[in-house]
Amino acid sequence: METLLRYRSLVREAEALRSGADDPVAAALRTCDRIDAVDARVRAFVPEAARRTRLAEAARERVAAGPREAGDRPPLYGIPVGLKDIVHADGLPTRAGSALPPEVLGGAQATVVDRLLAAGALIAGKTVTADLTHTGKSVMCLPWSNAGLPSLSLPAGRAANGLPLGLQVVGAQGADEQLLQAAAGLESTLAKGDIRAHR
Repeated sequence: METLLRYRSLVREAEALRSGADDPVAAALRTCDRIDAVDARVRAFVPEAARRTRLAEAARERVAAGPREAGDRPPLYGIPVGLKDIVHADGLPTRAGSALPPEVLGGAQATVVDRLLAAGALIAGKTVTADLTHTGKSVMCLPWSNAGLPSLSLPAGRAANGLPLGLQVVGAQGADEQLLQAAAGLESTLAKGDIRAHR
């Protein structure tokens, strides 16, 4: 099965942008190209007709605002990020995955957005969420399996070194009960043993 994943680490991307080896405008346009290429299948981003224009302009403004010296640039300088459609960001409507007009869910820009922008990030757009975040009927797909499968994430505990350990279970649509039973069984199995981090 064709994978929709393209991996470049955040660390490498940030280093390239901060050092000047890469350009925030080019990174913004690459992000838009990738969204255009795969999002009809993945459905991760809320559709936005003017995304390319808005994001390229935000990148140009980021570059113009400086700082010019690579060592002075903020840690996320020019990094495009997505915001869940429950997070308020000035200039982008918040609908929480619903058909409600954005005015109903309006509000001040979220602190997390202020902090991302202060760290140099660019807002690539809103990412899809289930209707009002509660229905469980998600329309997005997993990039490694675009069959529209729901998933369940569980905190499974802590590894021996104290790091959190997570568990994600993926199952077929309509199999919620079986998915929950399988997740409970895995969680119980993991809880019985001493889980050690692999080094």
